[in-house]
Amino acid sequence: MKYNFLNNIKVVELGRIITAPYASKLLQDLGAKVIKVEAGNGDPYRELPPKIGNMSIWFSNFNVDKKVLRIPDWKLWESNSDVVESLRSADILIENFKPGTLKKYGLDFDSLKKLNNKIIYVSISAFGQEGSLAFKPGFDIIVQAMSGYLLDYEKGNVI
Repeated sequence: MKYNFLNNIKVVELGRIITAPYASKLLQDLGAKVIKVEAGNGDPYRELPPKIGNMSIWFSNFNVDKKVLRIPDWKLWESNSDVVESLRSADILIENFKPGTLKKYGLDFDSLKKLNNKIIYVSISAFGQEGSLAFKPGFDIIVQAMSGYLLDYEKGNVI
């Protein structure tokens, strides 16, 4: 179901796998316009089975109706006028790379604030933006195991 609470909000997503695509999908369901920017081969979730034809149902679920802009490499984003204009006019940017990854491409908060001083920068990571684990990659199963609260979804038990 779609709502119109966020009709005038533009979200740029530099995301992959689940967290950023899911977060921007929630905003999209509330009426925001979402532009997903992908580099190289795109979001790895495109290849995750099960598929209908050549489209992953997981990828489709989190990315339906998003405008997708493709660039060959993150370091080339400034050469794509559509990407630059999307970032310049965005209200919110959502990313889920390891902390520091986008800084080397000029896509960190401090750099983008110069392009768009009203942008809200949402950075999602498994272990936060600082601290001893900040630069470690993480997925749901890892965080569950580390917390001591790993669920056996089949049986509904805590392991």
